[in-house]
Amino acid sequence: MPDRPARTLLESHIRERSMTLEEFVEYAERFGRDHGEPGTLSLRHLQRLITGQQAAPTLRPATARLLERMFGEGIVALLGPPPADNSELDGGAGELRRMLEATRRVDQSVIGLLHQQLDAIRRLDRQLGAVVVRGELKAKIEQVSRLISTA
Repeated sequence: MPDRPARTLLESHIRERSMTLEEFVEYAERFGRDHGEPGTLSLRHLQRLITGQQAAPTLRPATARLLERMFGEGIVALLGPPPADNSELDGGAGELRRMLEATRRVDQSVIGLLHQQLDAIRRLDRQLGAVVVRGELKAKIEQVSRLISTA
């Protein structure tokens, strides 16, 4: 994710999950299926939401419910600006909260997705060689290391 500050709380939460927007859209789809939520979220729609281009009242109720259930926060808060980063001032309590929240999000569907991604990298390695997948593999190792360090 870019180094610029998050524009909305939703964008901030997605960054905390160390997911790309594409990965988050897939995760939201699985979450909705697994939890009986009919809301949907396309990549383009998500891009508008995280930039604050769409207000809460214009959002479909099913999509709002899906996001609220995923994050445990109201849609108005999710589409609003993120809180100021006080992690340096609060003695690391903000970082601890983020780490605890990250561990709650690692469920069987996330582990399954990581396995699928690793299998795809292995296939590419066998067919095209290590030089082709080196960068992707390094990124995956860093992603899993962050998840493990918060567990």
